[in-house]
Amino acid sequence: MTSRGGETITYDVFNKPLTINGSNGTSSFSYGPNHERFKQVSSGKTTYVINGGAYEEIVDNNTGTVTQKSYVDGFMVQTKTGSIIEVTYLHKDHLGSTEAMTDANGNLTGRMSFGVWGQRQQASWQTGTPSTGELNAFKTQQGYTGHEQLDAHHLVHMGGESMTPASEDS
Repeated sequence: MTSRGGETITYDVFNKPLTINGSNGTSSFSYGPNHERFKQVSSGKTTYVINGGAYEEIVDNNTGTVTQKSYVDGFMVQTKTGSIIEVTYLHKDHLGSTEAMTDANGNLTGRMSFGVWGQRQQASWQTGTPSTGELNAFKTQQGYTGHEQLDAHHLVHMGGESMTPASEDS
């Protein structure tokens, strides 16, 4: 797929996405010698990915603010911005999709829901997608089957391959 709904996607020689251009902006990706993604520039932020995604450093290109995220076994995220450290626990379903997030005290901090083909749904399983505010509140982009959600482009980034979430009737 090189275009879809007004978006264009360019790929490298290993068939990994290099750029995604669309009405919601542009995302660009850089890969290392073993074809693992190590950098993403999207929505005014640059994300550096280290150790297969176990560590991320996110730089806000406008403010210079640096956020560090450490993922522990796919069930916990430690987020550090300046001197503020937050711990978030990820609760997954049988497919590995993040369903709920709780803080260190066990308080619910967010919910995610996905249709059978990976499209985001409201956490209550109602039709429609979460609001921008709900999406920004998530402490992780790990969503459907534990893969990164590229919400601006309505794609699931599966480690180099991208999947367009669809409904069974589309």
